[in-house]
Amino acid sequence: MAVAWEHAIPTRRMSNYFLAILFLPSGVTCVRSNKEVGNLSTPMNDASDFGAHICNNGIHYYVEHAKSCKGYSKSDQEKLGCHLMEYQRQLKFSDLPQDRQVHWYGGEPDQNMFEFAPGQVGETCAYTWNDTVGHGSVGQEFRMPDYCSRAMISELSTVYDGTTRHATLLAGARVLFNAVSYKWCSWDRQFANEGSIFSKKRKSRSCWNMADDWKELYCLKYHECKCPKNPNDENCYFNNTAIQCCKRVHEEWLNSEYGPSAELTNGKGRESSLTGARW
Repeated sequence: MAVAWEHAIPTRRMSNYFLAILFLPSGVTCVRSNKEVGNLSTPMNDASDFGAHICNNGIHYYVEHAKSCKGYSKSDQEKLGCHLMEYQRQLKFSDLPQDRQVHWYGGEPDQNMFEFAPGQVGETCAYTWNDTVGHGSVGQEFRMPDYCSRAMISELSTVYDGTTRHATLLAGARVLFNAVSYKWCSWDRQFANEGSIFSKKRKSRSCWNMADDWKELYCLKYHECKCPKNPNDENCYFNNTAIQCCKRVHEEWLNSEYGPSAELTNGKGRESSLTGARW
């Protein structure tokens, strides 16, 4: 199969990907650090009016929703998808101490579920370290309600369990040229499919793979719920029509062959191997 790489990835980003390949053996990519996890004791509330997106801090990639669940009423939290389930913990996103940023660390081979960080109020891709705010880079905006974005993470959490999907750095080399943080949906819709994303076959996954799986779910189905340019609370994040679209697509997944197993809905959530707690 011939691949026109020059059309699949912006030329200005090529050097970053080649550098990433060179760094893979040394284990400096997708590695968990306090800088990336953020200050877990600081509650974070609202965010900027910039749609859900993929961030990179160096060459660690992670997903960031437009808004945190914190600081909103229960009814508004439901519109943000905060009542949806993180299936390894079997907790709602609103029950997690922080939820806006979603991390999968390829450099943590024992990781057995997604890890979450708070982000920063009114910022994109920001983290806190020793009371200093740092900023990762933000890719293209995926204009959709946070209900969609969290539904995608909820769905992926059924397979990112440390076994079906286990963390490793080398797996990321396969998707480095996919321009992970950019929407190339014509490409993804041609080659991606839910059967592969939710396969129960054991697969190695780095942070790049996780972000790429999230993007593929958008391109395969959640793009139907795309918001207008310059998304805001009225036309996107709390827009009932757009949210109903997200609900419909997610419910189709719940009722499909890829939906959560009985084991993931029995109320017996697991503890994180990295934090030693369900959160």
